[in-house]
Amino acid sequence: MHANTPAAPAKRARRLCRTRDDAEDLAQEAALRLLQRLAKNNDVDRPEHYAMILLHNLARQNWRQRQETEELADDMAQTAPAAPGRIACAELRAAIAGLPCEQADLMARLLEGNPAPAPSHSKPACPLAQ
Repeated sequence: MHANTPAAPAKRARRLCRTRDDAEDLAQEAALRLLQRLAKNNDVDRPEHYAMILLHNLARQNWRQRQETEELADDMAQTAPAAPGRIACAELRAAIAGLPCEQADLMARLLEGNPAPAPSHSKPACPLAQ
């Protein structure tokens, strides 16, 4: 074989992959696994054939694991800030604390998720509506 002619597994890796870098990675992975197999047990009769099978299996494994992703834009990497909501909640709690006792108790129960008490004959005093 001529020195400038790529080996058959390298050619096959290029056919199986989209980019040259992916093909080189695939060929290296197959070569590494082949060498590991030969080092453990010398039961591979035709290493070239075994290398081709490894290439195909690794390529299929990569195809199965590939998930299409969309390119991230700058606005996609941001999350909504939590500070404005927390500030609003703190201001609301402070405003509730400034209410008369009956109204503050009612609002505190509503904040905790408890239902409003059954209407009574006496209404809580409302400073705005008189």
